[in-house]
Amino acid sequence: MGTHLSMIAHRLLEVDEQRRRAEEDKMAAIRELESRSVEFMREKEEKRALEQVGHSRGDISNTSLAPLLETLLVHWYAVLLLTTLLNNITF
Repeated sequence: MGTHLSMIAHRLLEVDEQRRRAEEDKMAAIRELESRSVEFMREKEEKRALEQVGHSRGDISNTSLAPLLETLLVHWYAVLLLTTLLNNITF
């Protein structure tokens, strides 16, 4: 009987450790998502400022915005991917 209880206690400790690691992973993913979101918003503001300067000067071509737009798309995709992953984490 004692061995059976010991096995149950050991399994409970394992499950609790898995839950704790999953919670840590979830929090790390949330922090990464927040960080990328802040970076994305900063780059979005930079893009808006560049566009505003371009409109006022009338000489910024679409090709000069291409690298910034590509970066924004990459970050947007990363945010979308992290959001999807976070939605699939269950406890």
